[in-house]
Amino acid sequence: MKILWGICGSFCNHQAILNLLETSEAMKQLDIQFVISENCAECDTRFMESTQLIQRLEKISGKKVFTSIVQAETVGPYADYEVFIIAPCTASTLSHLANGCYDHSVALCAKAMLRNQKPVVLAIASNDILSA
Repeated sequence: MKILWGICGSFCNHQAILNLLETSEAMKQLDIQFVISENCAECDTRFMESTQLIQRLEKISGKKVFTSIVQAETVGPYADYEVFIIAPCTASTLSHLANGCYDHSVALCAKAMLRNQKPVVLAIASNDILSA
């Protein structure tokens, strides 16, 4: 199965996602292309440096991580992914999707997948979304 996997800036959840991807035997059998938001690609946080995140994702997939909207734009025309998983999906990304704003890499991939009638799975990670 060819999976497109988006990672947004819920930085405190990145380690949990990496643990799942690195330890699950089922995950190791999948063909995964990662796309990360520009914030994930550029921001070093108390949880992890951006270069470490990218290196670990590239080790998991064996592929270069998409880190820009320019790279994400290729998803639409080639439509060869079966599903797009956004995990973690921040409230900000969810808001962008709900309002048709595709101004970053993960949101643009979601638009492309939906346009190609492919499923998009959201793993919402937000402390504030219920109050909003």
